[in-house]
Amino acid sequence: MTHFCHKIVLIVLYTFSLLTPVFANVLPRPVFLFHGVGDNAGDFERHDLPFRPSFVDLLKSNGFAEDDIVNIPLFEDPYSRLWPFDIATISELLKQCEEHGHILNKSLTPILKQVDGVSSFIRKTIKRDPARFRNGYDLVCHSQGGVICTGLVAHMS
Repeated sequence: MTHFCHKIVLIVLYTFSLLTPVFANVLPRPVFLFHGVGDNAGDFERHDLPFRPSFVDLLKSNGFAEDDIVNIPLFEDPYSRLWPFDIATISELLKQCEEHGHILNKSLTPILKQVDGVSSFIRKTIKRDPARFRNGYDLVCHSQGGVICTGLVAHMS
């Protein structure tokens, strides 16, 4: 690592160490979770390993209330819950796609349509309980979901 990079890393770490006491007494804002391509809203609740908590469990253990964690159940791949696939399952999925003439994996929907859909979902959620979102909210988005959330920030501001 170059000398310049070392300075940047030290500045970032120093800044975070200064801000930690400021944020330590702040209640967490509600958080929207959005999955990546080929996934679904339940992925944030999945335990990859028996000894490792899910992401939602980590949020709850760090002060987030159940109501403040909102999974966005849009543009999901309904078959990601069946993983791992076997050859028969893949063959059946491809056959269904050909028969129905459309993509069953909604996470492959064009990104701008996903941005519009997620934006509408967030606005409706906030409208149902404006007091809960009076201090704003945070987005946690995985993989392609991060691209869509980047578009959301531009689209909703």
